[in-house]
Amino acid sequence: MRRIWFVLVFCLFASACAPTGFSSRQASTGDALLDSYNAAIAAEPNNPDARGARCLYLAEMAEQQRTKAEWQALRARAIVDCDHVLKNGADGRHTAIILDMLRVIDWRMTWVPKKEPCPENARTAESTAYKAFMAHKYSEAVGQYKVAVDACPNDPSLWVQYGHTYMMMGDLKSAETYMLEGVKRNRWERSGNFFLSDLYRGQGKLDLAYKHAALAVVSDPTYEFGWEQLRELAKARGREWRRTVNRRGVVVIKETTPLISLPLGTVLEAPESGFWVGLALSEAFASRPGSKPQVFLGIGDDIAATLRGLRQSGRTFPSQLKDDRERVKITLDVEREQKKASVLTEVMQEAVDKGYLDEAIFLSLFEFRLATDYVEYREKNAERLLDYIATILAPPQRL
Repeated sequence: MRRIWFVLVFCLFASACAPTGFSSRQASTGDALLDSYNAAIAAEPNNPDARGARCLYLAEMAEQQRTKAEWQALRARAIVDCDHVLKNGADGRHTAIILDMLRVIDWRMTWVPKKEPCPENARTAESTAYKAFMAHKYSEAVGQYKVAVDACPNDPSLWVQYGHTYMMMGDLKSAETYMLEGVKRNRWERSGNFFLSDLYRGQGKLDLAYKHAALAVVSDPTYEFGWEQLRELAKARGREWRRTVNRRGVVVIKETTPLISLPLGTVLEAPESGFWVGLALSEAFASRPGSKPQVFLGIGDDIAATLRGLRQSGRTFPSQLKDDRERVKITLDVEREQKKASVLTEVMQEAVDKGYLDEAIFLSLFEFRLATDYVEYREKNAERLLDYIATILAPPQRL
């Protein structure tokens, strides 16, 4: 099931890099595909599209390996490419999609999308359509997606893929029609909301673009590509964006020692890093008072299995949220005492002051163990979650 995330991120990356002239989508597979990425990087070492595509491809190859050594080697090569993009001045969109890739590579994806039960002919048509889409054979792809949606009309993702293919063809009316069919069936269809936001943004319908970008990030608060869309839309409205990237650490206990795993791509020298480390240390000391936690970037070779297990642990959301609320307040107090204010701490303090702390934890500090009951919380608090987004936008700037 985890491969679904690789496929979804790959489609998003393909859309993001389409205007640049480099295609991360090829009809061939295996070494021929890897060779094409290698050649593109050899010709232009800082090409973020080629680097990002190879990063994702190597990461997917790593997950298919049978031995730990093979997994480690390919994963390390993938991370080098993604880090290269982050460290060499990529624009906001490339940075966001790389962060989404790293979340998948680093086992920090919040949940795996569920598939609607569909008859075999629908899934066969979907697979054929996807292969055609990857080969830029859009006319063939829409024909197969039509077969798929006719056979399984209740699957929102099929409608979104159907509409997105029309979007890639430039038929925006059909794209809007079919993607709306997807989000009507599932308001929280992440990709559908993002693609609709992009479509409306291109048409200058900024209110609709903002609405669907907000729905995309509330559907999945870890969705950095969606957050980047919101940031760009806020800037277009003359507003200042004050959210920072989610660098929430994960704490696991190995024997008696807390291991703090910060996300790949974290810059420890950044002003906000003190807050993230402090939050993790607060959790570590609560679990093992007097211990000496060890800090890592990325999951580390021996932490991967633990993180995979944590995703299945079923820790209840209410108790985790209560603990998080106290940790955030303690960490803010420490930051204030040490006079280490940053954009992140200012926004978090505002959330505390305005009574939005729970929403801030979801949308700015989301840690994947909170996902257990997030879907239920989202249904009950959707409007508050959507309203909170406005609190991380500074007032319109005076012209």
